[in-house]
Parts: sequence; C-alpha cells; structure tokens
Amino acid sequence: MVPDNLLEIGVVARLVSKLNLPGDVLQVVFQGIRRVRYISMVSEEPFYRAKVSNVEESPGDIGVISRLLVDALDSFSQLMEVNRYYQKEELNVLKMNTEDPGVFADLICLYLNLSYDERKRVINISDHPERLAVAIRYIEETIQRATVSKETSDRTQVVIEEGQREFYLRQQLQTIKQMLGEGDEQEAEIKALEDRMEQAGLEGHVRETVEGQLNRLRLLPPVSQEYQVTHNYIDQILDVPWHVATQSDVDIQSVRDVLDQDHYGLEEAKERIIEYMAVAKFTGNMTGPILCFVGPPGTGKTSLGHSLARAVGRQFVRVSVGGVRDEAEIRGHRRT
Repeated sequence: MVPDNLLEIGVVARLVSKLNLPGDVLQVVFQGIRRVRYISMVSEEPFYRAKVSNVEESPGDIGVISRLLVDALDSFSQLMEVNRYYQKEELNVLKMNTEDPGVFADLICLYLNLSYDERKRVINISDHPERLAVAIRYIEETIQRATVSKETSDRTQVVIEEGQREFYLRQQLQTIKQMLGEGDEQEAEIKALEDRMEQAGLEGHVRETVEGQLNRLRLLPPVSQEYQVTHNYIDQILDVPWHVATQSDVDIQSVRDVLDQDHYGLEEAKERIIEYMAVAKFTGNMTGPILCFVGPPGTGKTSLGHSLARAVGRQFVRVSVGGVRDEAEIRGHRRT
C-alpha cells in the first residue's frame, strides 16, 4: 500500500545541480528520466527507499498521434499570440521533440503554469494519445485565461482614456463659462470654504494645509472622486473648534462632594479619581495618563464620568465603541 504522503507513480530523476542560497535555502535542479510505479517500501530512515518498477508507456495509433501533435503545436502558437510570456524558443524545442510524443506532452506541461493536482494527473497518464489530449486541453484553458486577462486590461485602458477625455472637455467647458461670465459653482464652493477658514481663525501649519488643499481643489473636476475626498477633508478640518475651550475649575473638595452625592460606595474608584485630580491641580496640566474604569455593565463607569465632568465644569461626551473591530473606525481612515 502506498504511504499517504507518496504517489503511486513517480519519476526517476538525475541531480543536475545544487546551489546554496541565503537564508539556509538549498536550490536543486533535477532531470526527469522515466516514470516508475511504487511496489513496496524498503526503508524510511535516514530517507525513503522503495522498490519500484518501470511504467510501460502506450504509444497509441500513429495517425491519432500525428493529428494530436499538429493540434498541440497550433494551440501553443495561439498561446504565444495572446501571452508574451511564452517565447518562440519553447515552440522550437517542442518541434524538435515530436518523435517522442510522451516527452512532447511532458514538455508542454512543463512550460504551462499548472497546479500540483494537474501535474500529478499528467504523471499518472502512461497512454501517449491521452496525455497529448490532456496537454492540449491545458493549453486551451491557459489561452482562455490569457484572453480574459487581456480583454480586462484593454477595457481598463479604455476607461482611463475616457476619463482623460472627460477631464479635458470639462476644463474647456469651464473656460467657456468664464468667458461668457456665467457663475462658477465650483469657485463659489471654494469661496465659501475660504470664508469659513477666515472665520475659524486658522493659524500656522493648519492654515497652510487648508490653503494648499483649496488650491488643489481648484485644479480638480467637481465630478471626480478625488474632488469629493478633498472637499470632505477640508470640511472636517474647518468643523474642528480650534479656538473654543472650556475653562476648568478643579476644586478637590467639590469633586469629592459631587462623587459622594451621585454614588454610594465605590470608595476605591473615588480615591483614584481624587488622586488624579489632585495631581492635575498641582501641575496645572490636565493632559497625562487616562483613567480607565473596567467592570460589568451597570456598575457605575459612565455615571462616574458624568459626575467628574459636572464637578470640574466640563461638558461630558460619550463615544461608544462597542462592537468596533477595526481600529481605523476610531483613529480614522487614510485620506485615499
């Protein structure tokens, strides 16, 4: 019985070359000699040794073989026309091996990018006409894949050319409208964004960024996706309250009183909050470590935040991230 990790029919091969590569990689090249059939295992250590027998090849009818050889060469020529990966040298090698149909079919399968199961099927075929027929079918399947890939590439190129033509025509249309003195909706949108920028009082690198994006927006066609992405990016920057801040009055006793009014018990959590606020009052800086409350639902985590915000006179904002699996949903996606 053949072991699970071996095939019943294999190949006797000669080691042609061996090359050591970086990363403890060993590259070896074998030359196949003939097919053999597994009979029994002789030994498994230090490597497999098995008793095998030669596989008898079935040459088949000469007339059928001749027709299949011609079909195979024609199919391979068609494959060269649709896929430049296959060169004329490979076709010449095939023509030089037509006297041995078995080797001819094996060469075709060698040149094609076949899967492991497809190669295994070819090895198991000892009948030359059948092996040639399978090789021809694999050529035709490769031609079909190459044709579909080429059609897809051509259509993509057409779409790109149409997009460039549309951009050119829209630029001309915009110029004509300006010459006729008609209103420019795009310029009106940009002007509205510039007014919002002035009202927001942006300064420094933030203002330089917005001005650069506005100049870029003028060069984009309004119907393009990039225009909408850039417009939304500027909108989000202008929506940020850059000069709006809440003045906090940290009174440790007031914080303690509010926490005691709103919550019974939870002394450990209250003490940690008092320590945190005391450090903030002492340093005069509210930035620093973040308080993290952990516990089952309904144990007072959110209400403690409400109480703390009320005690220091700040607005309470709740952002729920339950069910979020992608960090980009919190941090934001790239502007692409």
